[in-house]
Amino acid sequence: LLGKRVDDAAFSLGATASSGLPVSFSSSVTSVASVGGSTVTLRGIGSTTIAASQAGNATYLPAASVNQVLAVAGIPPGISSQPGSLTVNVTSNATFSVTATGTAPLSYQWRKDGVALSGASGATLALVPTNRAAGGAYSVFVTNAFGSVTSNPALLRVMVAQRMERPEKLAGGTFKLRFSDVDGGLLVEADKNGFTLQWSANLVNWFDLTNATRTVVNGTVELEDADAAGQARRFYRVLER
Repeated sequence: LLGKRVDDAAFSLGATASSGLPVSFSSSVTSVASVGGSTVTLRGIGSTTIAASQAGNATYLPAASVNQVLAVAGIPPGISSQPGSLTVNVTSNATFSVTATGTAPLSYQWRKDGVALSGASGATLALVPTNRAAGGAYSVFVTNAFGSVTSNPALLRVMVAQRMERPEKLAGGTFKLRFSDVDGGLLVEADKNGFTLQWSANLVNWFDLTNATRTVVNGTVELEDADAAGQARRFYRVLER
């Protein structure tokens, strides 16, 4: 008999005897599979012997039983609820969770950017990111005795307050602007467009600064405000959203 899974549907058996007498079926381990007539109903994980027999009658002798082993496996893991992406402020709580299905016991291993996290072996992963570097792609690998599955990656974005250096006045009256994480963390190319730069002439009305190309130098974002030339005064602020 082909192997089955414990959640498979009931199935029918078929056999004939040369005498034409009816064939009956039985299961040696009814906690694994039970037989009613010619229908097999799966009950649990394990193996059982399904026997086909013909008892004979006044004309025919009983036929030798035909036995076949039926193996019933458990359900491999599946994920019914994926971990969701998060954006948090530095030192705020960040919690990822997953809902998995399958035959118990299930084992969990969380990963960051594909690398296993020590001690992260539950359905929930709770973090308190201390810097921007804690951000990344988090996923969980779920296993049991019958298989494994990996969740979709959930992205963690950690926002850190910015420190803006004093604008550097350049030839022609423009300004070079520089900002970086206040905790000393290093920004990278992937971070530079996650900020909104704004300028104001009166600290009341603020406008987005959109005319400057941003570069990252030694963990600091740099850009030039080419529209500042000829302005009486110019205030700046940087926002992360």
